[in-house]
Amino acid sequence: MWHMLGDDCCSDFSNNFIKNIKSVIPNAYVYSVKVGITPAGDRINGYFGNSKIQVDLICQQLKSNPALANGYNGLGFSQGGLLMRALLQRCPYPKMNSLVTFGSPHAGVSSPPCKDALGSFCNSVSKSINSGVYKPLIQNAIVPAQYYKDPKNINEYLKKSILLPDINNEIKDYVNRIKQLKKFVMVKFSQEQIVKPALSTVRYISNSDIIALLNTMSIPLKIHEGPY
Repeated sequence: MWHMLGDDCCSDFSNNFIKNIKSVIPNAYVYSVKVGITPAGDRINGYFGNSKIQVDLICQQLKSNPALANGYNGLGFSQGGLLMRALLQRCPYPKMNSLVTFGSPHAGVSSPPCKDALGSFCNSVSKSINSGVYKPLIQNAIVPAQYYKDPKNINEYLKKSILLPDINNEIKDYVNRIKQLKKFVMVKFSQEQIVKPALSTVRYISNSDIIALLNTMSIPLKIHEGPY
């Protein structure tokens, strides 16, 4: 399970969601990923760092966890869902069997995914994105900048964004790893306020080739729109 931006592995929300899972599946093993040594560090790393390095770090954690050796089901919230999909595509072992994402920006965002209620870190992220989102320094240091897709500057996005063009590209290995899923559920909130455009939560990108790929995938693809 990968938490949302502004949250951490061990917050009340994360722990309560794990409790809800275990109330339905009593013997379920739930691993809540943590990027960093402490929950506080994990929360900060949701804003700052290189997302590819973070995904590779979590990959190593999962590889060393014997409870996941036979595969697992991925679950992610908002930014965490996008990173969980990146994990699927960049980390073939252990095998991810199913993936469920809640309000995740699979097609990127066209405005900073931050609201004042999320605190000073988010405000810093918004200012950094607005100052030059595709500058190398920003791309390698600000996680939300790495899935920011400027509709007025697509060429620069394709050349300089370090995450989204990679995991949304038609790279054969990545496509095959998505197709190996038994289920891929994308949940869109009916009153989405953070991810813009909101349809990003249930689509990869507006590129017709990727949409065609989604429409011909052999796995069950479920799109749910409504209250959580």
